[in-house]
Order: sequence, then structure tokens, then C-alpha cells
Amino acid sequence: MDTNSDAGEVLELPLSDGLNTEGALHRLRAGDLLRFTLHHSLVGQHSNLLLETNHPPAADAAFSRSAWRRLGFTSAHPLDCFDACADLLICQAGCFDFRLLRPAVGGEEAATQAAVAVGSFVVEPQLPLSVPLEGLKVQTYLAKSLGPLSGWLPRLSVAAACGYNMIHFTPLQELGYSHSAYSLRDQLKPNPAFAADWPQISALIERLQTELGLLSMADLVFNHTANDSPWIAEHPECAYNLVNTPHLRPAYLVDRAIVHWSECIARGDYKADGLGDKVSTEEHLEKAKQKLRAILEGLNISDFYLCHVDNLVAEFSAYLVSGHCPTTGQLESLAPELLLLQPDPAYRRHGCRVRMDLAAKYHYLPVRHLPASVDRAAASLRQHLDYLNAERAKEIAVHISAAVDNAIAGARYRFVNPDGELLGRVTADTPMVWNYFLHQWPDIPLSSCERQVLDSPDRAVRVMAHNGWVMNDDPMRNFAEQPDCNIFLRRELIVWGDSVKLRYGRGPDDCPYLWQRMAEYTESTARVFHAVRLDNCHSTPLHVAQHMLDRARAVRPDLYVTGELFTGSERLDNIFISRLGISSCIREALSAWSPFELGRQVYKYGGPPVGDLQRERSHPICSAVSRALLFDATHDNPSPVEARSAHNLLPASALVAMAACATGSNRGYDELVPHHIHVVQETRLYQTVQQVEKEPAVTKGKHLLNELHAHLAAEGFEEQFVDQVTDSVVAVTRHNPASHQSVILIAHTAFSAPTADSRPHVPSLPISGSIGEVIFELTFSQTPAKFVRDPSVINGLTGCSIEARERLPLEKSQLVAFGDGRLHFKHLPPGAVVAIRVLLDKPSELACLALKKSLLSCKSPESGVSLEDAVSGLNAHHLSYLLFRCAAEEGGGIYNVPSFGDLVYCGLHRLGRLMREVNLRKDLGHPVCGNLRQGDWLPNYVLGRIERCGFAPKLAAWLSEYLKAMRQVPRYLIPSYFGSAVIRIHDALLARARSVLLPACPAASRLLFCLSLGSLQFVGDPPDSALPPLAPALADQLPRLSIAAGFPHFAAGLFRNWGRDTFISLRGLLLLTGRWDDARSVLLAYAGALRHGLIPNLCGGGVGARYNCRDAVWYWLHCVCEFVAMAPSGASVLADPVLRLFPTDDAQPVFDCVQPLHQVMQEALQRHADGIDFVERNAGPQLDSHMRPEGFRVTAGLSWPFVVGGSRWNCGTWMDKMGGSERAGNRGVPATPRHGCAVELTGLCAAVVDRLAKLPRSAYPYEGVKHGGRLVSWADWAADLAKQFEPRFWLLESGHYRDRWLPDVDPADDPEGRQLRPNFLVAMVTAPFLFSAERARAALELTERRLLGPLGMRTLDPADPAYRGRYDNSDDSGDFSVAGGFSYHNGPEWLWPVGYYLRARLAFSEPPSDQVGHVQAVLARCQAAMEASDWHSLPELTNRDGEPCPHSCQAQAWSMATMFEAACDLRNLKL
Repeated sequence: MDTNSDAGEVLELPLSDGLNTEGALHRLRAGDLLRFTLHHSLVGQHSNLLLETNHPPAADAAFSRSAWRRLGFTSAHPLDCFDACADLLICQAGCFDFRLLRPAVGGEEAATQAAVAVGSFVVEPQLPLSVPLEGLKVQTYLAKSLGPLSGWLPRLSVAAACGYNMIHFTPLQELGYSHSAYSLRDQLKPNPAFAADWPQISALIERLQTELGLLSMADLVFNHTANDSPWIAEHPECAYNLVNTPHLRPAYLVDRAIVHWSECIARGDYKADGLGDKVSTEEHLEKAKQKLRAILEGLNISDFYLCHVDNLVAEFSAYLVSGHCPTTGQLESLAPELLLLQPDPAYRRHGCRVRMDLAAKYHYLPVRHLPASVDRAAASLRQHLDYLNAERAKEIAVHISAAVDNAIAGARYRFVNPDGELLGRVTADTPMVWNYFLHQWPDIPLSSCERQVLDSPDRAVRVMAHNGWVMNDDPMRNFAEQPDCNIFLRRELIVWGDSVKLRYGRGPDDCPYLWQRMAEYTESTARVFHAVRLDNCHSTPLHVAQHMLDRARAVRPDLYVTGELFTGSERLDNIFISRLGISSCIREALSAWSPFELGRQVYKYGGPPVGDLQRERSHPICSAVSRALLFDATHDNPSPVEARSAHNLLPASALVAMAACATGSNRGYDELVPHHIHVVQETRLYQTVQQVEKEPAVTKGKHLLNELHAHLAAEGFEEQFVDQVTDSVVAVTRHNPASHQSVILIAHTAFSAPTADSRPHVPSLPISGSIGEVIFELTFSQTPAKFVRDPSVINGLTGCSIEARERLPLEKSQLVAFGDGRLHFKHLPPGAVVAIRVLLDKPSELACLALKKSLLSCKSPESGVSLEDAVSGLNAHHLSYLLFRCAAEEGGGIYNVPSFGDLVYCGLHRLGRLMREVNLRKDLGHPVCGNLRQGDWLPNYVLGRIERCGFAPKLAAWLSEYLKAMRQVPRYLIPSYFGSAVIRIHDALLARARSVLLPACPAASRLLFCLSLGSLQFVGDPPDSALPPLAPALADQLPRLSIAAGFPHFAAGLFRNWGRDTFISLRGLLLLTGRWDDARSVLLAYAGALRHGLIPNLCGGGVGARYNCRDAVWYWLHCVCEFVAMAPSGASVLADPVLRLFPTDDAQPVFDCVQPLHQVMQEALQRHADGIDFVERNAGPQLDSHMRPEGFRVTAGLSWPFVVGGSRWNCGTWMDKMGGSERAGNRGVPATPRHGCAVELTGLCAAVVDRLAKLPRSAYPYEGVKHGGRLVSWADWAADLAKQFEPRFWLLESGHYRDRWLPDVDPADDPEGRQLRPNFLVAMVTAPFLFSAERARAALELTERRLLGPLGMRTLDPADPAYRGRYDNSDDSGDFSVAGGFSYHNGPEWLWPVGYYLRARLAFSEPPSDQVGHVQAVLARCQAAMEASDWHSLPELTNRDGEPCPHSCQAQAWSMATMFEAACDLRNLKL
């Protein structure tokens, strides 16, 4: 594990099976700690997994993308390893990968390992001069307009004068013949116009940094090179030519035809048809289209995609005659469309083929004479080939038609479209459209191109495809490489006719010269410049750019990388960013079509919202939004003066400057240049700083904006808010979360030139706090003047001025005034900008400081009480109240968040988790945040509950002091401060809960702890849900608590306390958490309600108890035995007094009969030995409206040595669903009666009598029970059960245990008893001595295969005819098997049996470690379910295959309890 980091964040990344982070953006900084954890799908497997990364181990270590190193997973406990993690300290900038591997059998080499999870992450660079990434201010310069190097400094000083801190240079290399700034003739030589070499240029770049504080960025152009590059002529393999890319041959002929067509128009060859060299109308284009179509038709381009039918048929006949005739006859199942034309690798006319073996299988049908069979097959194939040729010709005709349409569309833009170039005449220099291929033999006519070029390898290799871009194309696809792409054939490329597209292949071995040359070019650039811009990044092959940038970072590790990413998809953008380590994506404010859209861009590319919650140092890593380099205008954009208006330049630039991201501009924007400074056509030089300063207001205005941008970034104004004040006025707030100062900038945009009377009303803005100063106010004015283009320098508009006023007291502002908490606008004309600083008032400022200190120290603002001290004395009962309690337990009054809903718990557990989720997602738009901004209802609710409880005065005081200070801060900060406080309190309460519930396991995993919280969730004392009273001697000694069966249905009142649920849950909820007195209280209270030898099903306080279950008493007896075994001096409980409500079966409740617990236990056991038979009191519809009369009769007893009871008409075990649908006919019919000897009761009985046999008689003074006229000892009873259990219950042919045994019934006549259900698992855990290990393991294997679901345990084998996997209590259909929820226990997947299953797995595994991984995996799924649950608990059940069941409890006590038992067994397993 890498060394821990003290400074950065700890970012958790869960690894799941099949994880691929492609499309996500995981961004980190040096000093952060990336913590890899395991998703529940991989928990328990970490010892068999290999985690590797190529991130170097130290800042000075060399990076190699193929150099993987291993990271080790660690865990505080070898078995309780659900929190296993591997830490990676981030120490280098760049882009890196990780992979999680599962070694294959036979070796651990990477080639033999299966990837379980793969991903990547980006580490941001650190810029020189301590420039924060969001504080970059970039100005673009066309390098060719700088002139000789000796004159650069005066021109580049303009950037410093305007407040920029980085200059972006377009390529400084030697340019091609077109003089395009991006068509490079030689990537390794500087532009000769500079009259300088690279060392001289490097020296000047260094001066810019040291003297002017300017960093530098240069372009990297990987996709193409100039047509006249000498090296491409020497190495044509570096381009896509007609030899290495033969599928371009047809497209080349189409291209030559179009060149010929344009030349014919230029020469006037079509004048007789009304088409001269001047093309200016749609009529001209239509005539030109007809001519082009005729030329292309004459070339028969489809021939390149067809086959030669005669040749293939002859070859086929020879193939058959030579002995390749199929022996099985014609293959009718082979679809004819599978026999397709295969392209000729050389793309010759009629060169396509078909597979002869498939042709034979499809067309050959043997008859008596071989020649006849061959002739028949050949004729069949001929027909098929004719069909294939015809279909392919139609397809190519569509492509050629598209080529014609696209050529005309290009010509339309160049000659006809009013918004296009309007070139006028067609000439050799202004053709109809640009050609797609570099063709170096102008004298070869179209008619000879095929023979003299295509068929000549020496010339074909020098025909090279031009580069360009394809609108809406897949950026992950190389449009030149794919034969089925047809971009060149269809003329869909917007071509750059001065540049050849470079062909890298799949790696350096494919084109060594090109890779080496471009790597040298990249490294030389990185040596000189602090940053690089990837030109046309979205069209650069990813593997090429990644390799080159790896080489660049080897030279400059903290290289800043930006690029053009116009993929149209955030996911695709993230792929490029993650693979290349892009620091920011270039975004264009000029693309905004309205002020609203411009404001949206500022918000989108900026920082978190104002009032954001304070993120914890350790938190899950989230996919980030890509950083932006937001330009007000790029060098590719038209002039904003043309696209918008001169008045809009200042407000647009001001809004960009307020974005919490890197910003940029193009040289000429600040000088009001009213035309596009063209990267190809511009030949003039930039003005010097002395020339520009003749209009000082221009540079002054931009300097103020850039200065503000830098200040906001450097001083931590990271939060922002954008307000669309009017259709044209936008306000942007930048907020400092540390000082709570804000800067608000209001800009009046002018997307169109304003009129003289443009004085729109601007409504006032609410301001929280006071205005410290007017930072500046800028107004723009323009005097009409004709623009005169300077022939030698790039000049801007005249007659424009910017009036700048800065550092003004409010009363001197000409634009704004302040009053009544609102900012009023005196006058805000179009083009005006005003920025103000907003301060908190003194009380608010002091309150914020106090709150921050309190959150940092976890001490109350006034008295200094620590949260740890405030919660130190709380016990489990207190914690249950403070963290949990649902609405029914509280008697109503749960907090409802409008537009969100109830918080589920009245305590802090749901609110604390919710605020943490809001914090993680930065979701200040969540309804709970809106509720907090609107009023103090929620803080008051939380404080009120804590104050009313009376047992947490220190915590109440802590929160009271905190809220007192919080009420002094502006409302927009309340979600941040209250949310952070709730998280701190919640964490403190959970830490206290861990020490109370798991005192012996302080390092227990999060899973174990979350399961232990069930002890707090379900154990409480609602006023209307009391258990029977305790004996007077104990009434004041023991707490009065009860266990809720589940939420929300069984939380309070009559339906809270179920005897069965209580004692299935008690061991996990109370004994394993050491709550001995609480467990003792519950055991004794239920003992007081014993009647008929039974513990009540529904307790009803004892007085209203219902005794209609046979199993609760056995779970109770078993819990007493467990208490005796586990609790300190546990046997003493047997002598505890019990207040018997019903000393006899027929007695009315009395409150003066006290017996020792052991006497009550013995009565229950003896009553079973004697036999139990009674009819429930008040039997009839008033007691149970669904049950038939015979169902109210309850019987139980012994069929030696087994516990038996029940009838067909009632259900005395936990599978107790009674039908209630008259329509379906199941009313009064138990769905799962399980009468007779239920397997789990046999196990519980055996466990109890075995324990009693081993107790000293001084503790339990009874030898046994009387049965059959004799005293049967506990040991004999246990022995008889052990002897007879497997003969009675093991089903040899089925490989599992019976669910029940019916005495006096032939087992063959009891199909229900033979069903595979999970109940035997209870017996297996409680009485393992009943089972043979081999049979137990076989049954468990079968259970895993047939019953174990994704989360719960199927209650019936899906192969059983009675299986129904869904439970819907509202089902009102006529289906007997499901109506009224009849399927409750006939398939739906219950969770509590899974706990017993896991415990049995561990108990019977051989060796002990055999099932550890499986148990861990199942428990991990439970952890995932808890984390996903609003209740932070486990549900009662799920429907088929883990589907949520809306009709069940969403939180169930026994689900949590038995899973906790399993987790504890796992932790305590002896290996």
C-alpha cells in the first residue's frame, strides 16, 4: 500500500466485476490518495485478484505506459474484509491506467489473466508561476503574423498589457505553400520568416515568463502535413495512398472526374449548354450537376465493387470437378444472403469474389451424373452472382449520387450562397470544389488516369488522400482506414486541400519513420513550451496522441494539454480526456446563440454552486465535468463584431472572465478587429504594444477583466451562480466559501447593435450583505466611422472607446445604487459591465467564522464542548432515539421535506445519509436544500427532538449554540452549514454506536457495523407497544424495551411485538451486541405471557396475546439457552423472577403470581410432553376474519421424540399465510400449513434439550420431562432425536432434508413434506449434531443452486409446481395460488433464512475456509442492499430473482439479525 497522504483528498473508487470506466472522467491532483475498494460483486476475492497500475511509485520515477506495478489489498481482519482496499498515492501528472486481474489457471502472466475491471484516471498538472488551472488567461497569436523574432517582444507585450498570463502560439514550424498556419511543411524546422532557430525562440519564451509573467502554449498538429513536405515525398508510406489504402482507388477516380468537371467549366466547355465560368445561380448549379452526373456515369465506378461472373462460374465448375463436391447434398439452411461478394483486396474492376466452399454447399445438388450436377450448380451460382452484382451496383449508385449532391453543395457555398465565399468565376485557383487527393500529374487527362496512375504502382503510391473533417462523424473511427466508410467516395469530407492525411497504422512498427519524426516534433515542442494545444484533437487517432503525449511528458512532466473536442458527446469527450490526460477542453462562447445560452455556458464550465456543502476529505470519486478553456472568441471564429456587434465584445468577454475555469481570447478581439483574422489568407503583422496603447481604454478594459479573473481564481472564489436578469442582462456571482465574500458582475449584452433609444428597464437584484466597493464599471461607446484596413498591420475599429472607472465607493457609481437589500441600476446601457464586491455584515462574518471553527474542531461555538464528549455517555437506547425511530414509533411527527417526502426516521440517520449524498453530488438543487434556504423548520425539528429527550443535554447544547450562530448567516449558506453540522453529529453518533455495539471489535468492517445497527433500529420502547410487565423485583432494574418486527408495517401497537420474530432476532440484535439487560428484559417479559405451554404469536402486552403459533416458544427457549451460554453469569437468568399473567390456561390475567424462569421453561417443555390442545379464545371472525372455524383449534405435542402439532387448517410456523380471497376460493385455506413435525422445530427442540442436559442441576433443577409414564432425561431425548432425525428427514433420492414429517402417514403420500424449502437450515445451525457432515454439505450445495437468490432465499424450489415467485397482497385475481398474497411463502425470497444458510455453510465446510469466499460474497450483497435503502436496512423479502417487493416491510428485524449472526460467525471462524 502506498504511503498515505496528509494533504490531498482520499478518493474511493469501487472496483466491480466488469467495470470499465471508459466514458467517465476521474480527475485527481498530486498529493491525493486514490483508494481502490471492492464492489460487493468482488468482496472476498481480493486475495485472488491482482490490482495493477502504470502510475509511477514516485514523482521522479520514469513513466512507461506498459510498466505495470502491483498494489496490495489490505484489510483490518482476514475474514471480516469487506473494507479491503488498496491505496495509491498520486505523485505525477498525466493520464494513467489500472486493471484488476484474475489469474488464469497455470500462470500469472498478463497474457494469461482475465481482466475483471479496467479504468483510467487523469492527474492534473501544476503550472509554473503558481498559476491555478482555473486562473489561466490565454491569448492566441497567429505565429506567422509576428514577423521576425526580433520584433516579437513588442507585439507579445500586448498580452501582458491586457492582463493575460499565457500566450497560445499557432504552429511556429515551417509552413507549406498555402501559408496556412496549420499546414506544416517541416515539423522540425522553425518558420524561416522568423529568422531564428529553436534555441533563440526558446530563449524568448523564457524571457516572456521571467520578464512579463507569460507562460506559453504551442500547437501540436498530428493529423496532416503540407502537400509540399519534402519528407512525405520521400516516405509516401506515411500517407494514405492508393497502394497501402487500395479501397480509395474508386474515390480517386471520382475525384479526378470532379477536377475534370471543374476545369471544363473554367474553360467554358459548357457555354453552349448555358453554363459558363461564372457560377452564381441555382440554375447554373443544376446544369453543372447534370454534367457531373454524366461524367461519373461514364466511369462505371460500380465495376470496382462487382465480380466477373463468367470467371467465377468457370472457377466454380473447376472447383467441383476437382473433387470438392459436398457429399451431404444442398445445404438448405444456408441463407443466400450469407454468400456475399468479398471485396478484391486490390480493388480492381470486377475483382470481387465469393467463397467457393459456401457456394458449393449452397448451389450443389448431386444427381446421377457428375457433369449434370456441376452444370446445374454453375447455372445456379451464375444467377446468384448476377443478383449480387445488381444489388451492389444499386448500392454504389446511391453513393455516387451522394457524391454529386455533396459536390454541388460545396460549390453552392463557394459560388452561390449569400453567406458563403461568393467567388464569382471558376478558375484553376478557385475550382468548383477542392480535390480530395494530391495528384501530381496535371497533364494526365481523366481518360488516362486509370491506366497511367491507378495501374502504375510508382504513381499510385504518390496519390495521397487529403485531410479534413466529417460533420457528425464518429470521432473514434478513422474515416480513411475503414473500407466500408465511403467518406471519400461519397464526398462527405470537408477537405483541407493543402494537407495530406497522415497514416500511423496501429503502432510504431506500422510506420516507423512517421512515429519517430512526430515524436521528435512533440518532444522538441514540450521542451520549449509549458502547454500544448492538440489541433483537431477529436480527429486524432487516440493511440497516436497518447503515445506522443507520453513522450512529451517525459520531457515536461507537468505539461498542460488542451484541445479541440467537438465530439458532441460528453462520454466521448471523457474518453479522449482520460486517455490523453487533457487538462481542459476548448469551448467557444461565440457558439452561444443568446445571452441565456452564454450564461448557461459560464455556469456549466464553472465551479460548484454558491453555498456548496463542505466536502469531506475522504469520499467516493465521482465522474467529473471536464475542465474548460472558455474563449470569448477563438482564431477559428468569425470576428464577434461581424457575428454580434461591437457593443457585445466587452460584456461577452466580461461574462467569460467570470467563469470559474481557464479563459482565452484571440488577438484582435481586444483591438476590435471587425473581420476574421484568417489563418490562411492573413499576411499582415500584429500591432506592437506601443501602437495598441494609442487606444489605452481598450487594453485597460480587458486588463481589468483579466485581473479580476486572476484574483477570483487565486483567492478561492470557486463557487458561482448565474442569474438571467433580463433577456439581455446576465449577472454572475463568484463566491469565496472561506471568507464568504462575493463578487457580482452584471453585463448588458448586445447580440445585435443597439439603437439610439436602447434603455431597457433592468430590475433590481437582491443582495445578501453589504457592498464593499464597486470594483469597476465599464461602458462602451462608438462613433460611426468607416473601417479602413491597414495594409501592413492588423488594425481594429476607430471611433470606439471604453470608459473604465475602478475602485469606486458605491456613492460614486454612475451605474448602480444600493438600498433595502437590493442593487438598483441607475443606468446600464448595452455594452456596459459593472462588478461589485459584496461583504457579509459583521454579525454574519463573525458567525461564519465561529461555525467554520466549530466544524473544524467539532466543538460548540460558545462553550467549546466537543461532539465526542457530547455523545460519550449515550447508551444503545439513547442512540436508537437519536438515530432512528420511525413515524409510528414516534407517534407521528416525522419530518416531511416538500417535493421529496418523509425522512423515514425521526432521528438523524436518514437525514445524515441524505446530507452526505447531497454533498457528494453537489446537489444544492435538492429539495432538502431548498427547504433549508426557505426556513429553519428542519433545524428546529432536529434540535427540538434532542432537547425533548432529556438524556443528551450536552448534544442539545452543542447544536443549540451552533444553530444560534447559524441563524446569523445569509439563507443561501444555511444548507452548507446545517448539512455539514448534521454530518458531523451523525458521524459522532455512529462512532459512539460502534463503541457501544462492538466494543471488542473497534476495527470491524463497515458491513459488520451496519448490520449491528439493527440493534438500534428495531429495539425501542414506543408507548403503545409495551410487553407484559416484569416481576416487581426487576421492574426498576431492567429497561422496558421491545423488538419491532419490521418497518413500516410492524413498528408500533398490536403488530409490533411478534413472539416468533422477536426470538429469531434476539440473538443477533441483543446478545451479539452485548445488550444483556435488554435481552434479559425481553426474555422475562415474554415468559410472563406463557399460556398453554406456548409463547404468544402476537403479544398484545400479554393481556391481548394470541397463541396460534407453535414455533415461538421453541425460539424463546433457544434464546434463553443462548443467553445462558453467552452472557456473563448467564445461568443466573434461570432464577430470575417472572410475573405470570396466566398461571393456568383458563385464568384471567393476574399480576401477583411470580415464578422463576426455569419453572416457566419447564412448564412449556412438560406441556409439550403432555400434549397441547385448545381452541383460541374469542374464536371467530372477530379474531380472524379469514380463518375457518377448525383453524382456531391449536394442537402441539410429541410424537416421540419429535415435536408435532397443527392441522391442515392453520399455520403454526413462520410460513403462516392464510388465504383471504373469496373470488379465488382460498379464503380460510392456509397456504403453507406445515402441520406435523416441522424440521426447524425439531432442530430447536434438539438444541434446547441438549443444552439443558449439559446445565448443572443447580442452575436448571429438572432432569427431564415425563412422557409415556416415565421420566425421559434431557440427554436421552437429545440422543433419540439425533438417532432418528436423518432416517425420518433425509431424502436420499432428492439429496435434501424434508420440510416436515407427518406421523402415521406414508412419506410417499406427503408431497408437501418432500418439498425443498429452507427451513432445515435453522435445524442445521441450532443442532448440527443431528446432521451427517456429508449429507449436510450436499443439501447446502443444492440449496445454493435452487433456493439462493440475489439477496434472499426462495421459500420454495422453483421446480416445484406450487412455486410462485411474486408476492402481491393486493392481488384480487381469481388465481387461487396468488390471490390475496397467497404466494407469500411459496417462492418469494426471504432474507432471514439466508443468515442461517451462511452459518450452516461455515459450520459444515471442510476445510473451514472452503466457503469463506461464498459467505463473504453473499454478505457483500446485503451491504449493497443496505446502502441503497432509504431505511439503511434489509427488507423482509424480495420477489423473484431479487426484484423489490413493494408489499413487504422495507426494513425487517430478523433479516438484519440473522445476517449479523452470519457476519459474526465469519469473523470468528477458526481457520
